[in-house]
Amino acid sequence: MYSIPIGPQMLTYFEEQKRFVDGVSEPVRDLLLIRPYMRDFGWNDRLRLKNMMPSIKQDNEKKPFLEKLKESRLFIGTYNSTTYLETFAADFPTIIFWNPLYWELREEAEPYFKLLHDAGILHYSPESAAKKVNDIFHDPMSWWMLDNVQRAKNIFCERFALTDNKWINFWKEELKRVVGD
Repeated sequence: MYSIPIGPQMLTYFEEQKRFVDGVSEPVRDLLLIRPYMRDFGWNDRLRLKNMMPSIKQDNEKKPFLEKLKESRLFIGTYNSTTYLETFAADFPTIIFWNPLYWELREEAEPYFKLLHDAGILHYSPESAAKKVNDIFHDPMSWWMLDNVQRAKNIFCERFALTDNKWINFWKEELKRVVGD
């Protein structure tokens, strides 16, 4: 199953991005860089975001994501995707937020996302995420390295973004289990 905003729900998604920007302090706002999704799907994302938030810079996407991340101190993800899995795997400070009405979770995944929520990584409103970003933006790494934040991220990664040098062994064992010896 795949859960995303559809049709006019996308307008709410864009409005939530604006609410986030409106909720961060001016020093944070000055640092923000929006990197819209690479495919537009007819919503004119770049123009729409520029009209809604004219002072916010937009990334031109010439540099690969992980390279661009090296120029940043905090990643803010706005939907349930693989991008934050990459930042988690890189142990890079990350805040994610999305509307749970549009980004539904499988029941068996909910406890793992609850860990992220309890640690202040995942937020279900743009205002909550903005408040957290305002609180940590001077030194996101100090917050990211807190025991409870690292524990939540690590448990989540063990389940959804396993980073282990012996990954091939895990794949082999899983294939054996599914296909049989």
